Formats: sequence, C-alpha cells, structure tokens
Amino acid sequence: MNSLKNIVLVIVLAAAVCLAGCSKSEKTSPAPEGKAKNENPSPAPGAQGEDINIEAAFESEEDKEDQAYSGGHVLGQLLPIHVAASKGDLDQVRSIIKSDPSLLEARSTYNHTPLRMAADNNRVEVVKYLISKGAKVDARDNQNFTALHDSAQRGNREMAALLIRSGADVNAKTKQGHAPLHFASKYGHPELVKVLLDHGADVNAKDNKQDAPLHFAAMAGCAKCSEKLIDKGAELEAKDFYGRTPLHYAAMKSLEVTQILVDKGAQVNARDAKNRTPLKYARQSKKAGTAVFIKKHGGVE
Repeated sequence: MNSLKNIVLVIVLAAAVCLAGCSKSEKTSPAPEGKAKNENPSPAPGAQGEDINIEAAFESEEDKEDQAYSGGHVLGQLLPIHVAASKGDLDQVRSIIKSDPSLLEARSTYNHTPLRMAADNNRVEVVKYLISKGAKVDARDNQNFTALHDSAQRGNREMAALLIRSGADVNAKTKQGHAPLHFASKYGHPELVKVLLDHGADVNAKDNKQDAPLHFAAMAGCAKCSEKLIDKGAELEAKDFYGRTPLHYAAMKSLEVTQILVDKGAQVNARDAKNRTPLKYARQSKKAGTAVFIKKHGGVE
C-alpha cells in the first residue's frame, strides 16, 4: 500500500512540475515571426506636431511614376525591330518592315512600339521613316506615355518638334495625369517648355494630384521654365492636392525662382493644407537666403 501511495505521489509531483514549466514557457515565448514584442505603433509622420521632411515627401510621391515607367529603360521582351529602332539602325528597320509590314506597330511587353523606342533614344531618321510608313505617333504604353512624353523628359527638342508636326497630342496625359509639359518643366528643359507652349500645350494642366507645370518647374529650381510658364499665363496661386502653391516648392529649392514668383505677385503667406507658409518650407529646408528674402517681403510662419 505504501508503495502504491509513493507511486501516486511521484505522478502528482511530476504533473505539477510540468504544468508550472508549460505556464512559464507560454509567458516567456517569443513573439510571432514578423512582430516585435512591443507592438505599440509608431506615430505617423507629422503626428504630435512633428515636422516632416517636406522635400523628401514630395520627391517620394513624384518618383513613384518614374519608377513605374523608368523612361523606357524597363522594356520587357523586345523584338528585333525594337532593338534596331532603339539603336538607330535604319537599314535594319527598313528590311524588317519590308519583310513584314505588320511589325510597324509591334509591341514589347510594356507596349512600346518601334517608333516609341526610336523616339526615346532620339533616333530622328528612324522616326521619320516609321512615320512615313504610317506609324502612330501617339501610341501609348502601359503607363499611357507617348513618344512626346519621352522627348519632353529627355529634352530632345528636334524630336519633339518632329512629333508635334506629325500630329502628336501636346496635351496627352499619363495614368498619373502628367502631360508632356509637366515633364519638360520637371526636368528643367526651358526650350522644350517653349516648343510645347507654342504648339498649344495647356499651361495650367493639372495631374492627378492637382500639380500644374509651374509646381514642377518651381520644384526643379528651373527659373527659365518658370518664366516661360508665367509669361503664358500660369496660375501663381494654383494649389495642389496638399494645398501647396508653386511658391511653397520654390521656397525649399531655389532663391531665384522664389524671387521670380514673388516679383510676379505670388502670395508670400499662402498656406498649405497643414497651415504651413513658404517661409516655413524655406526654413525647414535650410534655405537661409530664401527665408530672409521671403521675410523681407512680409513672409511669416
């Protein structure tokens, strides 16, 4: 009997030890993979009065389309005619079209045509030949870019003029709502800005975030672009989705463009959706000279 009691006692003690160990293990077990032990969320940028890097935020927003598009560098699968057109090999392009005319509008994985490939690489003679054969100058890719968008981005004035003479739509828009004039302004090509404006480009065209070409010219710090846009009637007080005027962008990028905008009558104390003025942008971007200029003209935070 005593032997039986001893056995039962041992079993009970073992069970108690096991339960204690399991309970301790559950309390100290690591968090599931991919989650930190402390799951308190970090405050969102700008929360609790925290300032964000305005310029970095703008570039992040606007670079999304550039990454999706990559200016024709991410091309996917190409046919021999795409390669020949991009290299400017006119004899090879002629030979391929002669053997199979249907390849005139052949599409790559990302919907680039031979003309688009040639235009993107500034192959003027190839583009002239393809147009003479009936190629569509406004053929669109997966992001709704046309050859004229490429030329505007690259600053290829001769190519842009050729495309426009051949019927290219100067106000064609990408999926993000960008017209060629947005790109010419964004990448600082004043001569392209002039060509587009002279051929009917909408100086106040808005993209999906309500940015106009003058917003882009100001952010690029392109004084000549800004002047040409203003001379054609660009709205100085145009506000984008975030309530920013061109002066907000100029204030964190270029004293020269800031001076041009203020001299033309831009409101120095315009406020964005978060109640920030151009002076706030200038100071946060460490543009001391611009901040002094704005303050001298009545700017406040």
